[in-house]
Amino acid sequence: MKKPVLERYSSLQDGRVVIDVAAGEVDQLFEHFDRRAPYHKKDLASDLVDYLLECVREIGPIGFIIRFSFATELQKSLEARVIRGVHEYFRYRSALERSRARKTARVSLLMVMAGFLLLTLTIQLRALLPPGSWLPLTLVYEGLTIIAWIVLWEAVAGFFVNWFAARRLMLLCQRLSQADVEFCRDDRT
Repeated sequence: MKKPVLERYSSLQDGRVVIDVAAGEVDQLFEHFDRRAPYHKKDLASDLVDYLLECVREIGPIGFIIRFSFATELQKSLEARVIRGVHEYFRYRSALERSRARKTARVSLLMVMAGFLLLTLTIQLRALLPPGSWLPLTLVYEGLTIIAWIVLWEAVAGFFVNWFAARRLMLLCQRLSQADVEFCRDDRT
C-alpha cells in the first residue's frame, strides 16, 4: 500500500497496523435492535462494520490489529465477549459472501448454458431457413440470435462483477474474523 495511506495509522513494533476504534461504551459497537441478544450474537453497528472493512481494504495485505478505546477500563470477561462478538460477526459475514459468490457462479453457469443452447438452436434454425425466407420468420431468427448473445454477455459480465466483489468482501471479512483485538482506556472518548 502507498506510504501516505499507511501514515494515517499508528503501527506496532512488529510492523502491524493499528486500526483504532474509540467508543464511550461497549453498547455503541453493536446494533440496538437486538438489545437482548448476547454480544457474541449481536450485529455490529453498521458504521463500525463499514469503517473496519474500509480500513482493511485500505491497508491491503499488511498485518493489523483492532484496538478499541473506551472511557472506562473493561473487565476481562467483557473484553472476551467483545472479541468473540467481532470475530463471530465477521465469520458470519464471510459465510454470507461465500454463499453469494457460489450463487453468482451457479447463476452465471446456468445463463452460459442457456445462452449456448439458444445460440446452438438459432444456428440450427438458420440452416433450416431457405434463402429469402418470409420476413417475420427472419426477424424471429435474428431476435433469438441477439437474445442468445445478450444472455451470454450478461452471464460473463455478471460473473466478473458480482463474483469478484463477493470474493473480495469474503476475504476482507475472513481477515477481520481472525484479527487480534486489544483494548485500552481513553479518557477522551
